[in-house]
Amino acid sequence: MAGDAASELPRTGIVKPRKTGPLEKWARGLVTHPSSMSNGPMTSLRSLLILALSAAPFTLAAPTPALAETLTVDAIFADADAAPQICLRDGEGQYLCTDLAPNAVGARDAAAGDLNADGDLDVVLAVGPDRPNLFCAGDGAGSFTCSPIGGLASTTGSIALGDMNGDGVLDVIAGNVTNQRNHVCLGDGAGGFDCGEISTATDETHDIAIGDVNGDGNADVLAANGGKPNRICLGDGTGEFNCAPIAADADDSYGVALGDLNGDGKLDAMFANVERLPGVDPQHNRACLGNGHGTFVCHDISPHAERSVRVALGDLDGDKDLDAVFANTNQQPNRACFNTGSGSFECHQIDSARFASSDVALVDLDGDKTLDVVFASSCHVGHRVEPNRACLNTGAGAFSCGDVSGDLTASSSVAVGAFAPF
Repeated sequence: MAGDAASELPRTGIVKPRKTGPLEKWARGLVTHPSSMSNGPMTSLRSLLILALSAAPFTLAAPTPALAETLTVDAIFADADAAPQICLRDGEGQYLCTDLAPNAVGARDAAAGDLNADGDLDVVLAVGPDRPNLFCAGDGAGSFTCSPIGGLASTTGSIALGDMNGDGVLDVIAGNVTNQRNHVCLGDGAGGFDCGEISTATDETHDIAIGDVNGDGNADVLAANGGKPNRICLGDGTGEFNCAPIAADADDSYGVALGDLNGDGKLDAMFANVERLPGVDPQHNRACLGNGHGTFVCHDISPHAERSVRVALGDLDGDKDLDAVFANTNQQPNRACFNTGSGSFECHQIDSARFASSDVALVDLDGDKTLDVVFASSCHVGHRVEPNRACLNTGAGAFSCGDVSGDLTASSSVAVGAFAPF
C-alpha cells in the first residue's frame, strides 16, 4: 500500500485525539493478536490444565485456594503441531482447554481484540504457510467461528492489532516470512477486512509492534526482521506507510516491543535477538531510544549473547519504569531485565529452567496487582517435553515459577484476555 523511503522520515505533526469505542474494550480485555468453521460448545475437552505455582522450585503441586479464587484471565496457545487451544478458567484454579479452530493446525501466532464491535474478544491467527490468516469471532462464552481474512495468502510469522486508519476499529498487521511482503488489513468493524501490502520490501518479519513513534497521532509499525535491518513504517492515518530501516545493523531479531524506556515521554523500542550459532554470530538484545520524530539510537542492553525470540515490557518491580522480559530458546534461561530509569538494564534469569520458549505475555494472573509472566514453550522432540510456564511475581521482581501442565508442549505463541464470563 506504500513504498519505501531512503530519505529523511516525516517530522512530528499535531497530535490528534484518540478515538474510543471498540478499542476501549480491547485495551481493558487484554493485558498485553470460503467456509466458516466453529469450535462449537466446550464439550470435547482435550486437556485439563492445572496452574501449579509451588514454593519449592519447579515442582508441581495442587493449586492453593487463594490462587483458585483469583485467576484473572484465560489464555490462547497457538500450536506449532496441532490446533490452537483456548484455555478457560473454571473458577477452581484450573483451565479447561479445547481446540479453538480445528482447521488452523500449525498456527504461528495469535492476537486478541474486539474486531467486530460486539463487546467480545475475538482472535486473529497466523496460520500459513501460503494460506490466508484467520479471523475467529468470539461469542463471549469461549466459542469462536473462524473465516479467512481477505484474499491474500501468506506465510505469516506474527500478528498485531491496532487502529491504523483512525476510524476507531481494530485493524490487522501481518508480519510475513519467506521473503514475502508484510500486509495491512483494514477492518470494517463487522469482521470484514480490506488487505494490501505495507511496502515493497520482502523481509523476514518475525514480530510486529504498533504505536505512535513520531507524535503525529497516527499508528506506526515496527518490524523485527531476521538477518535484515529492522524497519519503521510511519503511518499516515489512512492505512498507508512510509518505511525505512531503523539502523544499518542486520540483527537476527525475532521480537519487538514498544514503550517509554527512558522516561522522556517518547516511545522507544526493545528488540529480542537470537543467536542461531553459539559463538559464531553473537546476538545481543537491543534498546532503541526514540527521539519522537521516528528515528532511534540503539545500544546493547547486556554484554551477554542471547537466544531471545520474544520480549514483553512492563513494570515488574513497582518503580514506575518499564522492565523487559525475554523469552529465550535453545535451552537458555528466560530473563528479566530491570530498568534503571534511563534506558539501561540489569538482567537476571527468571528461574533455572532451561526451555525452548517461543513467546511471553505479562499479566496479573493472581489479582495481586503485580505483573506475572506466562511463557509459551515449543519443544516436543523425542523424550523431551517442555510444558508452558507461568511465573508469579512476588511484588519486587522476583518470581515463583511452575508448569502449566497438560499436553500443550509445542506452543508457538500465547495471548491472554477474558474470553468467557468468570
